[in-house]
This record gives sequence, C-alpha cells and structure tokens, in this order.
Amino acid sequence: MHGRWVLGFVYEKSASVIMSKFWGVATALQMAWHSGIPKLTVESDSKIAFESLENPFFCI
Repeated sequence: MHGRWVLGFVYEKSASVIMSKFWGVATALQMAWHSGIPKLTVESDSKIAFESLENPFFCI
C-alpha cells in the first residue's frame, strides 16, 4: 500500500537549522491531530527533532 500526500505548509521564521527541523516535525504532528488523521508518517533527516519531541527533558 502506498501513502499519499495529504497537506503541506510553508512557514517563514528566522531560526537555526535545528529549530527549523523541530518546528517542521512539531507542526506536522499538530496539523495531523487537528485534521483528524490517526496515523501518519513524518520523514525528517533530523534525529534531534524527534528526540526532542519524545523526551520532555531534552533541551535544544
């Protein structure tokens, strides 16, 4: 089964590369939640972005 593109976004904000990756992952998860999407795949080349979301004590 192949996935399909559902929605996207553009966000212009001055930030470091790490913070930009974090906000991209966080925003994708938030948009999915508010759109009623129960399962999704988020792809990112930033392991640190996912770790920061999984661990509330992780500091960027």
